[in-house]
Amino acid sequence: MSAEHASPIGTRESRAAEWEALVRELTELDVFCRAFGIELVLAESERVVLRTPGKTELCRQSTGQWVGETLEVLASLAAGFLPTSPGSEPGTFVAPYGATVRTIYHLRPSSSASVEAEARWVRRGRTQAVIEATVRDAEGKELVRTLSQHVAIPEPLAFSLADLRQAHEPIAREPNQ
Repeated sequence: MSAEHASPIGTRESRAAEWEALVRELTELDVFCRAFGIELVLAESERVVLRTPGKTELCRQSTGQWVGETLEVLASLAAGFLPTSPGSEPGTFVAPYGATVRTIYHLRPSSSASVEAEARWVRRGRTQAVIEATVRDAEGKELVRTLSQHVAIPEPLAFSLADLRQAHEPIAREPNQ
């Protein structure tokens, strides 16, 4: 099938696959994701799911309980990745919204083997968006729920994975890593 006769669904699917690959690489480059052992499970247009087994010292208290801030970072990253999309150039992505307010509810402690955060759209408008992120333990119990309000920014932030790779090269070369 020629490009001019390509199916809109095929184009949508290829953009979705491109975006998921960008988010996957971003999680591999991101300092927070590396520090907390966070990995991408799923990136779709309507939701993003991140997971961590919590094997780093930043994730757990001496009792084995999850550190609350770890769960907040996981929810925040999932909610932050959701509104991004591929940019016009290969290997780039844009963020059309900036977070303005985030409300965080810690619902219960857990010493579960792993935790997972899922971010979903509550409202996506031209000038603002609301995203809910829920963190659950391996047993499916809800640990944290966040609600974040985002406002459209006049010039969407543009990111290049090549620039991020270059910026992270010194970090990757440090002997303590």
